[in-house]
Amino acid sequence: VFGRLGKAATDALTEEQLLAEAKDIAVEQQNRLIARLRLAEVKQEEGEAITAFETRLRPVARLGKFKKPCTRPGCGEEVDYTEEVVLDNLIRGLREEEIKTKVMAMDDTTCTMKTVLKLVQAEELGRRSVRAVKDLDGVYAMSTYQRQRRAAGLDNKVPVVPGNP
Repeated sequence: VFGRLGKAATDALTEEQLLAEAKDIAVEQQNRLIARLRLAEVKQEEGEAITAFETRLRPVARLGKFKKPCTRPGCGEEVDYTEEVVLDNLIRGLREEEIKTKVMAMDDTTCTMKTVLKLVQAEELGRRSVRAVKDLDGVYAMSTYQRQRRAAGLDNKVPVVPGNP
């Protein structure tokens, strides 16, 4: 700040003004429209858990500054609707169409971030469990195959003779 404004101007600043000047120099400002457009492009990656996807969405949404003035007469407060935007983009960005269909079938009154995350986590767990069972089925099938070969005397293992590789 000193190098930018000089000694006299820097000495005249209050602490609050000095911090504002430092922030202006150090923090690269970004157009909120760019953050909003980026948010619309965020998609769930292959194998990415829903909670990780939600975590990736939130910082981008915060940069979008989704706030509006309250419309009640005399209120003057700002209404933050970031949570709704994150939920909308989370649903839109879901990788699996089947899961997205189940979420879209939810009743509007119960479609909250908490309920959507719970539903998608259950679906993801179910898919992982099915894959694990299928993997085990392959292992058991091989074991059954080997047992049948051994029982039929068809085991082709060649005995290892010491000194012979």
